[in-house]
Order: sequence, then C-alpha cells, then structure tokens
Amino acid sequence: MNPPKANRGFWSILILALTLRLGLVWVYSTTLGRDGFMMGDSLSYWTLAQQIAHGQPYEYGWEHARCFRMPGFPALLSPLFMFYQNAPPLWLPRILTAVLGTLSVGLTVILARMTVGQHAAIWAGIGAAIFPELLISSVLVLSETAFIPLMLGQLIMILMTLRASSAPRRWIGGSVAGALAGLSILVRPSWALALPVIAAILTLSRRITDSDVGPHKPRADRLYQGSVTAALFTVSFVILLTPWWVRNHRQFGHFVPTTLQTGASLYDGWNETATGSSDMSEIDRIRLEYLKEESRLKLTAERADFWSRQLPETASSDDYWPQLKNQVTSLWDEIQSADPTVSPFEYAFDRHLGNLAKEWAIGHPVEVARLSWEKILKVWSPVPSSNWSRYPQARGILALAFVMLAVFSALGAWAGRRRWQDGWILVFPALYFTLLHAVFVGSIRYREPALYGLIILAGVFLASVQNRLSLGKDGR
Repeated sequence: MNPPKANRGFWSILILALTLRLGLVWVYSTTLGRDGFMMGDSLSYWTLAQQIAHGQPYEYGWEHARCFRMPGFPALLSPLFMFYQNAPPLWLPRILTAVLGTLSVGLTVILARMTVGQHAAIWAGIGAAIFPELLISSVLVLSETAFIPLMLGQLIMILMTLRASSAPRRWIGGSVAGALAGLSILVRPSWALALPVIAAILTLSRRITDSDVGPHKPRADRLYQGSVTAALFTVSFVILLTPWWVRNHRQFGHFVPTTLQTGASLYDGWNETATGSSDMSEIDRIRLEYLKEESRLKLTAERADFWSRQLPETASSDDYWPQLKNQVTSLWDEIQSADPTVSPFEYAFDRHLGNLAKEWAIGHPVEVARLSWEKILKVWSPVPSSNWSRYPQARGILALAFVMLAVFSALGAWAGRRRWQDGWILVFPALYFTLLHAVFVGSIRYREPALYGLIILAGVFLASVQNRLSLGKDGR
C-alpha cells in the first residue's frame, strides 16, 4: 500500500473511531448515564479529580484516607473542573475518555504496522475502532482509558528500542519507554509487575544491530549494551514515581510504591468465601472487626466499650459508612496516642488484609488453584457477567464479537507464526493480565488492555482472507 493511501486509511479509521465513540457518549449520557456514574470506581476518580482541582486534600472514603487511588487519572480529569464553578456535566469527561479511546485505536494501527505490516494494520485499526467492548469502555470514566494508550505507546517504544541501529537511539528509546512505564503506573498500578519483565527483555535481547556490537560479537558486549538500556528504562520510571513515593512516606511513614488497596485486592481474591469475582462486603465486615479488636487491645476497657458503641453494629447496618467516616479518624488518633508505634489506619488495615489473604492462601493451596482457574475463566468469558442480564441483546452482541475475535486472532497467530520476530509483544499483555488476575479477582473488564494485541492478530487473518479472495479473482 502506497504511503498516501495508507495515511488516508489511517485518518479514516480515526474519524470512524471518534465518531462512533462520540455518538455513544451522547446516547449513554442521555439514557443510562444521565443521572450519574454507574460504577463506583468512576465516582472515586471524579471525586479525587475535583479535590485536585480545588486544592483540597487528596483523600477518598474518610479523612486521612489518602492512598486509595493512584493520582494519574484524577490529575488528567482535574482540568475539566477549571471551566465550571461547580462540577462539570458528566458528558465532558466521557468526551475525554472517547478521545483517549480513539488515541488507542491510532496507536494500535502503528503497532500493527511495526509487527504485521500495513495491510493487516488497516484491518486491525477497523477492528479496534468498532469492537463493542472497546466502544463501551471508551465512554466510561475509568482509568483503563488513560492506561491503554500509555501501554501501547510503551510497547511501540520497546520495539523501536530493540530495533535501534545505534546505541544512542537504543538508550533514548529505553528512556522514553521507562517514562511511559512510570506514567502507566501512575494511572494503573497493576502494570508495575510487568516492568521487571520488560527490563529483563531489554537486557537479554539479542536484537543488537549497530556495528560496534553486532549479533556475532561477544555476548558480554551485547549484555553490556542491553544492561545500559534497561538501566535507563529503570531510572526513567523511578524518576516519574519518586514524587509519589516521597509523598506517601511523609503521609504514612513507610514506603508505599502504589496504593493502599493492594491488601484489599489480594483479600478479595483469596479468602474462604471468594468466588473469583469481586465482593468487597466481606472487607467491610473485617474493617469493622479490626477497628473494634484494635481498640480492645490498645485502649482501656472503658474507652474500648465507648468506641464499640460509636461504631456501626454490623457491616450491613444502613449507617455503616456514615458512622465509619465520622468515627474512624478520631478512634485511630486515640489508638496511636496510646501506642505511638501503630501505623496510620489506612496503612495498618491494608497490611492486615494482605496478611489474612496470604495466610489463607498458604493453608488452602488446592482452593487457590481452583480459584485461579475460575478467575481466568471470568477474565476470558465470552458472555458478560449477570450484571448485563437486563440487556440481553447487548450481551449477545458482546459475546458474538468476542468469539469472533478469539477465533480470528488464533487463526492470525497461526498464519504468521514463522514470519514475525516481534509477535511476542502482541500477546504479552494477554499473558501478563491473565497471570495477574489469576491471583486477584477476574472480570471481562480486566482483559481490555489485552484485546488490542489480539485484534492485531485478527487483522492478520482478515488480511490473508482478503489476499486469497483477490488472488482468486485475478485467477479467473
């Protein structure tokens, strides 16, 4: 395909992607999303964005709960509040996420060009533009919409780094990839465990092509060049994350690399009532028990009895959250006064949940294995969860589209199995998020970053079908 035609195809795909997403924003904002956010996660990001914009403490849930979310996505949303005295209309952040979804489509085309060629890239771009799951997620105010373009940009930079023809280019590429990695984690911390793998790939890759250290030069020379690249990658993302780390240490007196929801997420996946899906109600019960138990251990009997009366009776009480928000800070201040070695509540409770989860997992290895399989099935289920039962037609469309993608991507991977040197990068997100959510809870939401690589593989299959049809016509 000649360059002018390829560029026209690229911009046509972007126009298609943006048009569909903006249309869906209008439909969603005038129907289901008219009265607010349908997902609690969206509300948390929106609330934190408002606090950033107004210079208020960065906290969510109760006073001093200041490490609930990473700051990247709220910071991206916060400028929207500058144009309105009160909260902006909800269609405005949805337009922003629609634009980010369109950006992801464009980056998909670029990544496809680099890995499978221009012809398949056009099909991949069309697939990313119209795939139902990606359309829907593009209008939801969730951190995935900002994370995915950062992840795709990072994959593109990794390929450029591995293919660089000189050491300076490789080092610049590694540095830019590291910066994108840092931004990715500031938006979505679940990507953090991918960074050691990427650094190892940059270190050990044999794709060194400059004349000084070619593929036939001593292994030590290649290892040195790769190590420098990996070091620059690491330094870049450390620089981006250091302000967050310093801020957290000042707040909690401990090193907190991401958020203080890690323990809750781990317990959500590993406990005696776990099903593989998220159920935070159990954590509400444990939070209440933990507060009462700590007050009995650290305070006098009289004060512990007083605080027991101030706290909700059970986690299912209607006044659970209002009472908890009003009392938890004062109660914990008193506990810390009685025992200065006690950490801030948010940190202490996160560690408590993490320890409970790990203790249960060690004692129930067979159940952990069963749950891992259940979670993987939930991540890659063709049929959306029962939450979609009210919309059977949409549920059917989503299921059919995913089955087609699974079949086409498998056929595309088989068709190109001997031709690509860099095809691994298309399946890396799928492997990574599958393994990650075999530990944490599973949901089709968590496969979204992996879909773009699979769509590129599906584009290979569709391009091969088109080629065969064209040859058949020419033969006649």
